[in-house]
Amino acid sequence: MRAAKNMEFFDSHEQVKSLMHAGVKTTQAEAIVKVLSFSRRSDIANLATKDQVTQVKTELEYKIDQVKTELEHKIDQVKTELEYKIDQVKTELEHKIDQLDAKIDRVKVELEHKIDAMGEKTLVMIQDAKFDTIKWMIGLFITMMLAIYFK
Repeated sequence: MRAAKNMEFFDSHEQVKSLMHAGVKTTQAEAIVKVLSFSRRSDIANLATKDQVTQVKTELEYKIDQVKTELEHKIDQVKTELEYKIDQVKTELEHKIDQLDAKIDRVKVELEHKIDAMGEKTLVMIQDAKFDTIKWMIGLFITMMLAIYFK
């Protein structure tokens, strides 16, 4: 604040006298002081007041709060959309898993039926083989008995 007051006060007459005392001609000293005075006024005119700085700060804080609120709202929207999409994917996956489970159950039942059918065929084949073996053994036994009896 004190620096601002020092910038506001500029004694042009005193500056002209100081330049003349240093050996500068009056017209040149007056021109130099005029340029310096104009330069200082334009520098001071471009400075913001404390009230202006406070106002800008308040406006920026307000805008930051607005942006923050908007971002939080958008984040909530995106979160909701993502949760919805995740639920959709989860439902689809559960449906596909259920379909695969049903297909696995069908294949399992089909395989069990095929295994049972093959088991039954194998039992029939074993029984046929037993029957053929018994027939051949009986035939062999009768042949051996006849061979012993007629000997």
